[in-house]
Amino acid sequence: MTGAEHHWWERTGAAARRPGYELAVAYARSVAEEHVNPLLALGLPLSVAGAEGSFVFDQSGTALLDLRTGGGAFALGHRNAAVVRALVTAAGAVDMGDWQLPSELRTRLSKALSDSQPRGTWQWRFCVSGSEGNELALRTAVMATERTGLAAIEGGYHGQTGLAAAVTDPRYLHAKYPPLLAEPIRLAPDASAAGAIDESVAAVIVEPVQLTEAIRPLEPDFLAAIRRRCDEVGAVLIFDEVKCGLGRTGPVWAHERGHVAPDMLVTGKALSGGLYPVAACGIRTDGSNQALLKWRSDFRSTYGGSLLGMVVATEAVAQLTNEDNRRAFRDAGDELEAALNPSLGRRLHRMGMAFSIDFESPDHALFVASDLLHRGVLVPFPRASTLLLFPPFTLGTEEARTAARAIVAAADLADDLLWGIPNDDLR
Repeated sequence: MTGAEHHWWERTGAAARRPGYELAVAYARSVAEEHVNPLLALGLPLSVAGAEGSFVFDQSGTALLDLRTGGGAFALGHRNAAVVRALVTAAGAVDMGDWQLPSELRTRLSKALSDSQPRGTWQWRFCVSGSEGNELALRTAVMATERTGLAAIEGGYHGQTGLAAAVTDPRYLHAKYPPLLAEPIRLAPDASAAGAIDESVAAVIVEPVQLTEAIRPLEPDFLAAIRRRCDEVGAVLIFDEVKCGLGRTGPVWAHERGHVAPDMLVTGKALSGGLYPVAACGIRTDGSNQALLKWRSDFRSTYGGSLLGMVVATEAVAQLTNEDNRRAFRDAGDELEAALNPSLGRRLHRMGMAFSIDFESPDHALFVASDLLHRGVLVPFPRASTLLLFPPFTLGTEEARTAARAIVAAADLADDLLWGIPNDDLR
């Protein structure tokens, strides 16, 4: 580095001198400044103009390796060829369709989702987001049981709307979030906590593997204790697998680890194939909750169950559950782990295609995420001292090695630097 060059955190006015600055400012003005300001603070006025495979491209054509994947929505990579073909072909025959009129396309996706379950028979309702799916599940439980109590696990994230926000850990909501309709029982992830679930509780909502702040699998004994207690008091057990399901944490469904079946299951993100917003809420029709078995929610969603979305999701499920593909996905994860492990050692944790790296402090992790952006690698901005990675399942060998080199270099730089780099604008 010559004397005229500076590290990215030492540059002033860097963003204003880069292509795309005016686009970023217009986005901040017209859409959401909270998304733009951290990037401007880093001197990176990014504006996504395209995507393909493991990469997104900014307005200047620069490729960025995507290890965010929208929290897992792009599990099959960006613009997966088979999913694109399915959507284009479908658009030649159908449109969104009317949610109130039956369609074989919805039946086909329902069968694919039911066939992928380790046990039980299922009926499915379709919606457009995980938040909406969790909202539907919680509302159905409340109406079926005629109870108002809810219970949720500490550290859970279930969405930003109504009941879904009510059961989300408050740490993950905006500080000025409005008062919520219900204050749930907050359960520690310990089997002894199941005793707090009583006859006032309509539903307990659980992510079998939490992926918001770190990789936190809930122990099989805990899930079994929650299942037993729900059966005892007549509460509905809901598994939120919007992020951890469809292969992200290893098995097709994260709850397979614990051999515990829910009464309701919510899925999304990867279900969309990265192309069309689709989420699903499943009701187990041979389960033990008698109130739920007698109830069917009159769910209405103009865009839920879009016929185009059904085609996309059916193709996504076919790819995500195919055994040959799943072996290839595991191999991709093995490649990334092997490339990272020699340098990161015990800092590195993996569960399926979810990775995390522990750092000394939140500032440490935040610096690494910021530095990686300058190295052309997109990762989630950390919430604590752990950096999460959600690579596409289709990550290639050379892409894994490229990602690992960048991550190790950023981590080494963070280790070598003195603390005190201003970062308030990055939060």
